[in-house]
Amino acid sequence: MAGPDVKNSLRALIAGDASRANGIDITDAGVERLVKAYPNLAVVKLQGTRNLRKKAFPAILRNCASIEAVTITVAKSHVSPKTRLTSFLDWLMDKEFVQNLRYLEFRGVYYSNTHRNFLDFLTKRRPALEIVFEWEGRVGLIRDMEQVPLSLGSDSNDDDDWEDESDESEDAESDDGESYDDGFMDDESEDDHLISDDPMENARTLHRLGGQSAMRDMLGRDLYDFEMASDYGDIDDHVEEGDGVSRRDMKNMLKLHRRLDRMMGMSPQREGNDPYM
Repeated sequence: MAGPDVKNSLRALIAGDASRANGIDITDAGVERLVKAYPNLAVVKLQGTRNLRKKAFPAILRNCASIEAVTITVAKSHVSPKTRLTSFLDWLMDKEFVQNLRYLEFRGVYYSNTHRNFLDFLTKRRPALEIVFEWEGRVGLIRDMEQVPLSLGSDSNDDDDWEDESDESEDAESDDGESYDDGFMDDESEDDHLISDDPMENARTLHRLGGQSAMRDMLGRDLYDFEMASDYGDIDDHVEEGDGVSRRDMKNMLKLHRRLDRMMGMSPQREGNDPYM
């Protein structure tokens, strides 16, 4: 059993080998126990995993306030939509949350093709953040709200932007038959009342929606009316000059918010109530 000095001084946790086919046998629960035991971790690197699902990444961010870099890769023989990113990413819209975060890398971790623009937006919201994302051999480096295809890990010489190509995994089903398609058709008109000509007002609205979405994800249910009314603190304290969002970007972000909620099984519209108000 590690003593308190070790627990407080440990800064990096690196496990696994991305080149091995079998993968390391660590679960979401195992990751959560580790990060709770070593809360001062700055770097967590889990390579060649095979049993992670969707809770490991949130557990790392919730328990390691000083986290700077997170890498999660899945062994090639175990890649499936079971290991996936969720709307917990919305928590990163709050720049006060894990302020030191600089680098994220996900390889073989599923994230719906229609939602990947949100990764771009995170790098606008957090200019110091860089993200490497790989799915089905297509690798991209995302920084400053731009995606740069990387040849490393690619099975072809095609440098077309992988974001714009159809993703056969949009309707993919895992071995247990669970579907990960959001089944949502966009209705642009329902979000028009949320879009302002003021870029800063758009940024404040997105921050508020991110807080609501994160709360729904944490509670595992829709929010009640009084929870909808929560202001999630002083939003102006979290929105700075340069964070403004244009009408076009705002429209795209609202679509992504609704899709994420549908994908997570939350109904974004309950009778008589619009959670996006």
